[in-house]
Amino acid sequence: MHHFFLPAPLSEEALAAPLTFSRKDWQHLFVLRLREGEEFVLADGRGREHICRVTDVQKNSLTASVVASRDSARELDCQLILLQGLPKRDKLELIIQKAVELGASSIVPVMMARSNVRLDDKKADRKAERLAEIAKSAAEQSKRGILPEVASPKRFADAIALAKDADIKLICYEDETAAGRLQALLPQLDSAKKIALLVGPEGGISEEEWQRQPWPPHPAHRDRRPLPLELSHAASGTRMKKAQPSQPTAEHFLRTQWIFNLCSVLM
Repeated sequence: MHHFFLPAPLSEEALAAPLTFSRKDWQHLFVLRLREGEEFVLADGRGREHICRVTDVQKNSLTASVVASRDSARELDCQLILLQGLPKRDKLELIIQKAVELGASSIVPVMMARSNVRLDDKKADRKAERLAEIAKSAAEQSKRGILPEVASPKRFADAIALAKDADIKLICYEDETAAGRLQALLPQLDSAKKIALLVGPEGGISEEEWQRQPWPPHPAHRDRRPLPLELSHAASGTRMKKAQPSQPTAEHFLRTQWIFNLCSVLM
């Protein structure tokens, strides 16, 4: 079924009554040329979904009734936060799209030492609006139960502070002295309620930023030398798979797979 997000959650009274959608505000519904009796899903962005059946179609309006409501079955029971260093040009738009499709709960663009992009407040607000639209489109396409939040670009210290309460904090950094820490950390995935992943821009995380960040150093990727973007995801995937327990739970597998897939896209 086609999947859309409501601008805001509806009350029980509103859900019990027929819902009317105007062509002006819901153009994407009319593009589908839905007919009477066909169904689509409205998600409230907080994990609740409503199955709607079309009851009437006019030139500029469409009416539907809610026939069932349910909790989304597509979300993990933990928050997955991506802190992404601002990359060059429009790469951030692709990163937002893929991170949302892979299950990220929120994405925080980060202005870092090796970011070549510098946004003033006015440009940052416009950029945030654009990224929010991309996140919404990706969430609808992948039939997400929640609408992931895309924050306005933050400075490094502010971004780190946003994830200070995460149960697991992963940093993509080529520090070979941290050998074995990722493998020791992965068994904690079963009980984690919030996981944060910090990824630098194309040039990676600077030594100064590595020293300044207060997180315990659990690199999600390391090597004796930094790998190019096209190759480093393979190294990350190999390490993630080797760190899997011999009999992982389904939830553990899903969480590990999320980190592996996200690293594959971002690195």
